[in-house]
Amino acid sequence: MHRSGTSSVAGALAMLGAQPPKTLLAPSDDNPKGFWESWEIIQLNDRILQAGESWWNDWRRFDQAKISDAHRLAFQADIRSTLMAEFGEADTIVVKDPRCCRLWSFWEPALQDAGYEPLYVLPIRSPIEVARSLNARNGFNITEGLILWLRHVLESERATRGRPRVISPWTTFMADWRGEIVRIE
Repeated sequence: MHRSGTSSVAGALAMLGAQPPKTLLAPSDDNPKGFWESWEIIQLNDRILQAGESWWNDWRRFDQAKISDAHRLAFQADIRSTLMAEFGEADTIVVKDPRCCRLWSFWEPALQDAGYEPLYVLPIRSPIEVARSLNARNGFNITEGLILWLRHVLESERATRGRPRVISPWTTFMADWRGEIVRIE
């Protein structure tokens, strides 16, 4: 979920050797150490969401039926070419965009087709903290932020169920990032 500590976790993984994307989103006042996410991946995910008549802050379940099989295959090909452009031949990469929570059915097969074995790290931050952060950054009301948090967290939990994953509470990561990295490793 946006504003959940995903940048800190992705940044730590990149600093420890995983390949970050080439076109990193620039740092900003609300995230001065950087987002550690790809501008190209964000744009691609926004196109997928738009094709499904959605957007990044839509709290409704993403309706994949609005995307034809042909468009799905085209998006998966776009994902594979974006992976190559962003990461080259790197063995271990960091793909970080909160939109992926809702679009993982597009990303997982494309990653596997590109030769990657997806492993999942789900940073979880208090929903009220996330809602307050979204309020400060985007002007969302608290209820909207809470519903958006719930949608993203439920989608990511569901998409990664039964797969190799670590659920990392934000407070734990902040208090003992080294211990959390050991768990993630």
